[in-house]
Amino acid sequence: MTRLEPTIEILNDLSQAPGWIDMQREYLAFAAEKHAEVTGQHISAEDQLAQTLDHIHEHFGQDGRFIVARGDGGALLGMVLLRRLANGKAEIKRLYVSPKARRQGIAHMLMAALTDEARTLGCHALYLDTSAALVDAIAMYRAMGFVDAPFDPASVQALDVARQLVILEKTL
Repeated sequence: MTRLEPTIEILNDLSQAPGWIDMQREYLAFAAEKHAEVTGQHISAEDQLAQTLDHIHEHFGQDGRFIVARGDGGALLGMVLLRRLANGKAEIKRLYVSPKARRQGIAHMLMAALTDEARTLGCHALYLDTSAALVDAIAMYRAMGFVDAPFDPASVQALDVARQLVILEKTL
């Protein structure tokens, strides 16, 4: 396999990343499949995408950043959203790397850029929630120094949904 050399970009506007909706669709289909494997419950990736698009400004926030990894020709290889919370934390949303680009350090590159940007924004911690079905992602976060954390009401996530998720945090 040829190692990809991505370009990491930090964007203030989702319109600067053509193809992000397709990548969101890919991410949500992946997450729904993993969720079904672990719980036996089937959720619609298309319904999740519609909900995401309806509430994208809540996910993105006023000071949000969209961090992308691009390959040759500008194709999106990975993405993550940073949402600055009112309490000084940076919430991580939707970290995803395309299957063709996995195991090449792109998730780590995205997280490093996100961490630097969170510090630039004056954030003192990173916060995220994720499905217990995403075992590899949880292991990666823990290896990066994330630890279990309580639900943060400043998060965009609803409490009833968050109760079903793994919540992690890392002090910067």
